[in-house]
Amino acid sequence: MKIKKIVGFAIALGAALVMSVAVNAATEIKAGDVSEVSGYIAVPIELSSIELSKLYAYEIIINYDSTYYSPYTAVDGLTYSTLFGTSSYGSMTPNLAYGNNQAYLNWYVTGASYPDPTAGTVTLATVYFSLSDTTHTPSSNDFTITRIRLSDTTETQFYCTSYFTFDVTGDLGGNKVVALYASTDGGSTKQKLEYYTSTDWEDGTEYADATTSFLVAVKNETDTSGASVVNITIYGELEDGTYVALGDYAQEGFLVQTFN
Repeated sequence: MKIKKIVGFAIALGAALVMSVAVNAATEIKAGDVSEVSGYIAVPIELSSIELSKLYAYEIIINYDSTYYSPYTAVDGLTYSTLFGTSSYGSMTPNLAYGNNQAYLNWYVTGASYPDPTAGTVTLATVYFSLSDTTHTPSSNDFTITRIRLSDTTETQFYCTSYFTFDVTGDLGGNKVVALYASTDGGSTKQKLEYYTSTDWEDGTEYADATTSFLVAVKNETDTSGASVVNITIYGELEDGTYVALGDYAQEGFLVQTFN
C-alpha cells in the first residue's frame, strides 16, 4: 500500500488546516467521547480555541456511517447558568437528514452574551444516534466533521472548504514513524493527526500490514492569478523525536505504531 500522492502536495500560500475535526493548530472542533444515553449514542461536538474568544455563529456537517447509525435528535449545548436557571446563548437549527450519511448544524447568537471557547472546551451540541448494528462498538472516530464555518462576532474566521483522504501503511526504510503531523507553513508549526476515519488494523497484528485512512480538510486560499490553492505537508515523527516530510521519500508507505 502506498501513500497517495496528496501526501507530498504543497503549493502556494498557507491555509487553515483540519485533520478530521480540527480547524487549525489554535482552534479545534471534534466529536468528543461518545456515551450511551437511554438507548441512544450521544455524540458531543466540542470546540476549543486560544484565539476565538467570542463565538457568534457556526455551521458544521457531521459525517457518520448509516450502516451503524441513524440520527435521532440534536440538543444545543451552548447554554449558561443564571440566577434563575439556564439560558441559551443563541438558536440552533439542525438538519439531521442533510445529505447521505450527513447531519448539519447551524447556530447563531441571539443575545448580547457570547460563548468563549478560549475559557475552556465548550460543547456546541450533542447529537443522538440510534445504533443500527448492535455488534458495533461506538467511537468518536466514527464521526468526522467537515464544512466548518466559525464566526467571531460578525466576521467569519474559519471556513474549511477542501477535503481529502490519504492512507498510511508500511515502513520507512527501517525508521519507525510513531505519529503523523500536518503543516501548512512548511513545518514551522505542526498539528498532530490524532484521529483516523477507518483502519483495518487489528490488535496483535503488524501495523505495516494495515491501512489507516485520515481525513484532512483545508481552507482554500487564492494566489495572485486568482486560482484556488492550498498548502499542506504531512510529516512523520520518528522514534528519536525528529520529523521527516513524507513527501520527500518515495511513496512506499509508512509504519505508524500508534493510533488513537
